[in-house]
Amino acid sequence: EHAKSIQPNMNLFFLLGEGENKEEIQNEASKHGDLIVGQFEDTYDNLPIKTLLGYQFYNDFCPTSNFPVAFVDDDTLVRFDR
Repeated sequence: EHAKSIQPNMNLFFLLGEGENKEEIQNEASKHGDLIVGQFEDTYDNLPIKTLLGYQFYNDFCPTSNFPVAFVDDDTLVRFDR
């Protein structure tokens, strides 16, 4: 199973760094297929590393995509239909 499709040809992924519960994170990643986990501590100071992780994933796994990429925090509302 892969990431949730928001609209045709659009998927939603969640970026995060490793935490104390690595096994739980891996189980969640396997269950839903929508987590991209980096090998860094998930802290505010590491936000640039998390953003780079997203760009690397996009570059490596979406090389033919013509769609833009957006990084959104959990305190933001995005209208994908607009």
